[in-house]
Amino acid sequence: MKIRRHSSAGGFTIVETLGVIVLIGILAVLAGMAVFGLYGAGQDKQAIAAAQSINQAEQIYLVRVSGAATAWSNASGDSAKFALISAYLPGTPSSLTAYEPSGYTFSFGSILNSQVTITGPHGAVAY
Repeated sequence: MKIRRHSSAGGFTIVETLGVIVLIGILAVLAGMAVFGLYGAGQDKQAIAAAQSINQAEQIYLVRVSGAATAWSNASGDSAKFALISAYLPGTPSSLTAYEPSGYTFSFGSILNSQVTITGPHGAVAY
């Protein structure tokens, strides 16, 4: 007696395999866009936190230093204004460019009570 074995071809067809590969590719692209979007938002949040620290340092400088408003008006440029308030910032940064997150610039107002303006890689950052 002979025993017959039924051999059924197991596995996936090439069309099914290509379909799965395409789906994985689409999901990878969507995940990548989400991750990079979060990365950019995180950088904006870091710049906003640094700008808020500068705004607080300006307020402390205004309260603790007599003639602060005059010294601020007489300061020539953002670097000079930053030097006035750097003692009131955490970590005592050496310069404004060292304090700014990479790709961001801060601009100080002409009066001491104005908020710092943030410009990022994609334009102005509102906070």
